[in-house]
Amino acid sequence: SIDARLRAELARVLPELGNAPADAMNEARFRQAVVQALDARRSAGLAGLALDDLHFADAASLELLPSLAVELPLALAVRGAETPAALAAWQGEEGGAALVEVALPPLTEADVRQLLVSLALDGIDPERLAAPLAQHTGGNPYFVLETLGALVAQPGGTSDRLPTTPTVGALIERRLGQLSPAALRLARVAALAGADFNAALAAHVLQSHPLDLTEAWVELERAHVLRGDGFVHDLVGDVAARAVPGPIAAFLHRGIAEYLEAQSVAPARIAQHYAEAGAWRRAADFHLLAANDARRASRRIEEVGHRESAFACLDRAGDAEAAFEARCASVESLILVRGVEYAQRVIEDMLAMARTDTQRAAALTARATAALMAADHVTGVASARKALALAHGLGTPWPRFEAARLLAVGLAQQGKTDEAEAELAPFEELVATEGSVEQRGHFWSDMAYVLNSARRLGRTADALARAIDCAREQRDLAELAMLTTNLATVHGNLGHVEQAYEHALRARALQVELGATGGPIGGVIEAHVGLYATALGLYDNALQAFERALDIFRRDGQTMWIAVCSNSLAMTLIELGQFARARKALEYEVPAVSHVAARGALLAARIARLLGSSPAADLQRARECLEHGDDYYIHALLELERAESVDTHQALDICEATLRAAESREFGGIAMKARLLAARACLDLGDIAAAVAHWDALEAFLPRLHAADCYPPTAAAIGRKILLAHDEADRAAAQVDAAVAWIHQTARDHVPDAFQDSFLHRNPVNRALLTARSRQR
Repeated sequence: SIDARLRAELARVLPELGNAPADAMNEARFRQAVVQALDARRSAGLAGLALDDLHFADAASLELLPSLAVELPLALAVRGAETPAALAAWQGEEGGAALVEVALPPLTEADVRQLLVSLALDGIDPERLAAPLAQHTGGNPYFVLETLGALVAQPGGTSDRLPTTPTVGALIERRLGQLSPAALRLARVAALAGADFNAALAAHVLQSHPLDLTEAWVELERAHVLRGDGFVHDLVGDVAARAVPGPIAAFLHRGIAEYLEAQSVAPARIAQHYAEAGAWRRAADFHLLAANDARRASRRIEEVGHRESAFACLDRAGDAEAAFEARCASVESLILVRGVEYAQRVIEDMLAMARTDTQRAAALTARATAALMAADHVTGVASARKALALAHGLGTPWPRFEAARLLAVGLAQQGKTDEAEAELAPFEELVATEGSVEQRGHFWSDMAYVLNSARRLGRTADALARAIDCAREQRDLAELAMLTTNLATVHGNLGHVEQAYEHALRARALQVELGATGGPIGGVIEAHVGLYATALGLYDNALQAFERALDIFRRDGQTMWIAVCSNSLAMTLIELGQFARARKALEYEVPAVSHVAARGALLAARIARLLGSSPAADLQRARECLEHGDDYYIHALLELERAESVDTHQALDICEATLRAAESREFGGIAMKARLLAARACLDLGDIAAAVAHWDALEAFLPRLHAADCYPPTAAAIGRKILLAHDEADRAAAQVDAAVAWIHQTARDHVPDAFQDSFLHRNPVNRALLTARSRQR
């Protein structure tokens, strides 16, 4: 009956016992032989005996140990939660110096991290994995190593859910098998309840008085199964849960869900238990409630997860109408979080599922939403028109409103701004008197888009302010971030670049609070940060923002936004004197959006001019692009770029015409650049008085307005020439001093080392000003 492992270990240490099988000598003789042999070896210098894994030993082997310990020190190792009864009894009788217990604590998260670092396994990130691995295993070194082995062996490396290996599972099952029936029942309820487990829930599900659970609870704590209201580690919970048969688990999950519902627990927790119970309709209801809670808290990733779970549950419940409505409600969030392409696949499923005109109108409206977000105004307008035609036959005005507002956005993208406003304006009274805050927000944000497309900046700002008020009332951070970005654009067009940059940074902060979302919105905000950082000479910030934006746009295949961002990046590189890199940045797939393509051609023309080549071909390409759309801002920039390449009289005419048009539309930035170039043209024509008049008008606005699409020190370079011609050398020198100080500070603080030389010496404005400063000395 002597345990084979113990006997083999003794035989290794005490060869005089021989290799006879255990049944060759009776137990008493064997014990006597062991004691005598050990005594002889102790006399010969044997210091002690160490025995591991005594939780595997049988009772007879364990009963031998006290007699061995009389004459020889023993080091015994056993799992604390699996101490055999015989060993525990002996342990309880001993005390003082006769018995020294050394409890090995579990590995901490820091210990696990250090272990992972020392192992240096391919595909294992210690920083990412240490915390979940410590939680999963409870810091048990054996469990840690077994789990690591499974992670390394499984296809695809690490995953979000850590595995339970067969060996570890068997070990835990054996430990659980030693529990009393009452303790095991309690452990299984805890496993199914997960994070929702507590004494009150256990008493409810087991239909017991809480005091009746005392012995079972204490037993689980002593067995290192429970700690507080949870398992010592996740592996125990996983194994305990898997041991519950499916029908029993479903019944218990329903009881857990009903208890949590009565306690008004967060719906997300209730939804999961109803789903585990197979109560699909109830699970869907609570997933939708959880989605609405997440939306109100601007946790859009969580919102999408719950909406997707809701329509999956409704599909399983066989409720096609409710499943359609759940998908319809998810479209906006799907675009923000999963991106346009993913949302479009869901929308095509909706179109296939639609059975009524109401559903078809909703699905077509959703298709228009996704298409317009991707700047596909052809599909967007066509889908919105079809939705509007269907909506006219319905009894409620709101489907008409939803279709009309998207049609307005699409028409604005096509440059048909008057038609767009005519579609949207009739709904103003309806949303004001009967609309929800969300519908009012949609109306004013879409009206702002239409007005901005029409370049009515004053009315655009007013509409945006109303839309922002609605977003704040809803606590919708995603919408607030997007509207704040749009407000940055309006300030940029007005020439208020500092305010534009502040709004862009505020939008970014809102996006950070919102969390990672996927979709284009994060990239759009970064692109705006980069645009206005460039206008202020914050080139390092700009380059980083553009890099982040392009990563997002390329990930989602956003052709139009890639082009928009690349255009702004090219502008930044031009100012840094990096003409070859700027030209490379313009090598993108040309989008169908005419003003974006025209902007790229305009920048290509500027690069050609700065390198001493003819810009004519690129200017012609830009003009041809704008024939397919009407974008005042890009058209005005094209005219001013053209003024750089024609004779001086024609240039002056172009600049003065652009100045009048920009002032009538409140485009302060365009007006500033037009006046600056007009002043230079007057000087070149010898009309010094007119040049000075333009310069004096400019100088009054320079502290608060920024010339659009214009490198900041350009004004000082032109102003210097005008003031010198007017015999105002001191004022001219002051302009140069201030500009050179700005250049040096910008180079020192905001220009990457690799671009320092080109910024100072290949940027023609900088080169001219630095030369002028050296001559002043």
